[in-house]
Amino acid sequence: MLQPNLTASIEPGALEARHIRLFASDWWRGYPPRPAIELATALGRLQRHKLPEDVEWRTPWERGVHGQPLVDYEMAQIRRSAENLKAIGIISSS
Repeated sequence: MLQPNLTASIEPGALEARHIRLFASDWWRGYPPRPAIELATALGRLQRHKLPEDVEWRTPWERGVHGQPLVDYEMAQIRRSAENLKAIGIISSS
């Protein structure tokens, strides 16, 4: 349930992609032990969204791109975030 006084915001400037190093043992430090069935569920959900091996996953910033292509990427990310907030009902379409 949404809280009526909750302030939503979009923070631009994610300079690095969310690249989860799932198979690196040090990534799991700090997480409590979980049943294997939960890992199987998570892996199944992740597999549906896995990028093909030949798709670039790094942001333009991570690739050293500057200028208008970087601005275009960041603006597209902001628009995508706004569309997501609309889709889940946090902001209106008006």
